[in-house]
Amino acid sequence: MILNKRLYLLFLLALVHFYTSPAQDPDSLRIDLFSLYESTADQEGMFYFPEIKRGGPLSGAWLVNEKRLQTTTNTKNYKGAAVSASNLAWLELEAGNNEKAVSYFNIALDAGTQLNSPITISLVRVQLGYAYYRSLDYEKALDQFNLALKKMEQNKLIKFVPSTYALIAQMHLSMKDFKKAQSNFLKSYNGFQTKGETLASARIGVQLAEIAIRNNENKEALRYLESSLATFQKGGDNGGMALVYRNLGIINFKNGKHENAITDYRKSIALSPQISVAKLLKDTYLKLFTILSLSGNHEKSNEINIIYVQLRDSIDNVERSRVLNSQMTRRDLIEREAILEMLRKGNEISYLELSTQEIKKNREVTEAEIERLEKEKIIEDLNMAKRISDQANIEREERIKQLTDEKAQQDLALSKKELEVSRGQTLRNTLLTAFLFIIIIAGLLFNRYRNQKKSHLQIGRAYKELSDTHHKLVSTQEQLIHAQKMASLGQLTAGIAHEIQNPLNFVNNFSELSMELIDELKLPGTNQDEVLTDLKANLEKINTHGKRADKIVKGMLTHSRAGQAEKQNTDINKMIDELLELSYHGNRTRDNTFSAEMVKNFDLKITSIKVSTQDISRVLINLFNNSFYAVGQKVKQSGGSFKASVGVSTHLENNKVIIKIRDNGTGIPEEIRKKIFDPFFTTKPAGEGTGLGLSLSYDIIVKGHNGSLEVASEPNLFTEFIISLPIT
Repeated sequence: MILNKRLYLLFLLALVHFYTSPAQDPDSLRIDLFSLYESTADQEGMFYFPEIKRGGPLSGAWLVNEKRLQTTTNTKNYKGAAVSASNLAWLELEAGNNEKAVSYFNIALDAGTQLNSPITISLVRVQLGYAYYRSLDYEKALDQFNLALKKMEQNKLIKFVPSTYALIAQMHLSMKDFKKAQSNFLKSYNGFQTKGETLASARIGVQLAEIAIRNNENKEALRYLESSLATFQKGGDNGGMALVYRNLGIINFKNGKHENAITDYRKSIALSPQISVAKLLKDTYLKLFTILSLSGNHEKSNEINIIYVQLRDSIDNVERSRVLNSQMTRRDLIEREAILEMLRKGNEISYLELSTQEIKKNREVTEAEIERLEKEKIIEDLNMAKRISDQANIEREERIKQLTDEKAQQDLALSKKELEVSRGQTLRNTLLTAFLFIIIIAGLLFNRYRNQKKSHLQIGRAYKELSDTHHKLVSTQEQLIHAQKMASLGQLTAGIAHEIQNPLNFVNNFSELSMELIDELKLPGTNQDEVLTDLKANLEKINTHGKRADKIVKGMLTHSRAGQAEKQNTDINKMIDELLELSYHGNRTRDNTFSAEMVKNFDLKITSIKVSTQDISRVLINLFNNSFYAVGQKVKQSGGSFKASVGVSTHLENNKVIIKIRDNGTGIPEEIRKKIFDPFFTTKPAGEGTGLGLSLSYDIIVKGHNGSLEVASEPNLFTEFIISLPIT
């Protein structure tokens, strides 16, 4: 099928090409600010994304540019300094050192200011804005673009003004300020129209159309889309046409014209195969199948269902087989969010214009979609979290008991050893004294008695200390178990509340509607049969959703009594992927400002291995939570400028599955790395950690699965945990 092709993301909003021209002036700084060309080899999405590309002589030579910057600065050659500083800034930016890149761009900006060159100042500000954009600091990026625009307008650098408006609009779009984004895109659109750059204006027209779709202004959106489609067809731009047909499909879907939407999505995929459009097509088939089934057209609904299942399976295969890098993942999320925003604000249906049968059918469609798409996944996630929590409690109790017994045995053995040493020493002294001086025997016997008494006193103190330690450990155990149960109860309560919210919403809505119908019965001339029919239908819905809530609660109680799981064949890649998402959203729930990039690299040759699912899940959740905690602490230390990242990878090596979990957080100093697997050792503040997570994880991997758990780290750079599990 067409979806099995390699998926490339095609469109970028602003491709700004930075280069120097040695033939004319080797120290000049020139940029083609908004070339808007395609390169299908390195672009990944049907979403306009600001990207600045640069090149030029010696742009990739670190040492040459550093030496040249030093020389040009000393000789006050500001043109050369601007070029060299910009080259170094780009090298740092490509290496991921955004702060250093900003520093070099500021040096280039100072050189342009000394040179008093409006074009150099403007273009360097654009590049500086892009560096801030890469750090997700949209406000600073917007400030730089606005300053660049002001300088361009003051010095009549008209050539770059439309593209700068487009970049400003993109920043407002990233900050969800659609009104300002629309205003600036319109200025960019008119500017390109005036210059006769039809391709650029067509692309900006698509952006304006998408904002209109978000605002539910379909006529305005169609006007821009039809104009852009004509331009793309004339220029043979398949990517542009694919994007237009995708947006036309979204409009038809929102208007209930599902067959027209399917036609548009198929045209889009034929022009440019995209996973996002394939998902839209799949959802449209599901919507059409549901409507046909409820209307009784079973023959046609069966045909649609076959197509839907085939398309769904194909998409699942593609999703499982492709591995996204961080840049592709970010663009995927941006595109998905944009599509959801366009779909979210659909045309509101006026129930006064519909018949009772149509209202009932519309509600049944909505309920069927909710039941089919949401319930199973939510309950599955909650059950998994509950099983992990229960297993964690059991393991914690067993581990604390084991540690208590071991410490008691060690203390008792130490006391016995001290007593043996003391007795041996006393005996040797007695024999030596008897051999030398028979007259001192009485004194030695007294000395022996005194030493024995001292030893017994030491044993008594050791026993008392052991007893006190035992009571403290039991108390600590009870507190840890209580804290864990309360945490699990909080997670389960949040999950149940989220799951039960849907049926409760239905109960509330239908009960309010029923009260309005009862009031309507009191009015003269009311058709009582029709009102009573509607009232009965509402009560049936209230009863149905009440039973649904009851079923959810009973299901939760059933799963709360689940026992321990034995080792079984498990898709380790799928389990890691699900647990990483679960841990990330759990951290997001505790801190809604938290954000981190997740990088996944799974070896698809790994099918399944035999492990204790609950045990390994416990280990992975603990390691993921530690990684997100570490990057979160680094974000707080850096004041928000740091870009957090947590990555996970799997691969086969010597009949073993190697799992690596890496973060770019605060790191672990060498003196602490020796202690992290010790019981009760933690670096977290009081109340945030028990010190048992890594200790228990080590026992699960090493003792429970005959594997290994290792750690590598550099302070303030990275931490990487390496898990090795035998396949057999």
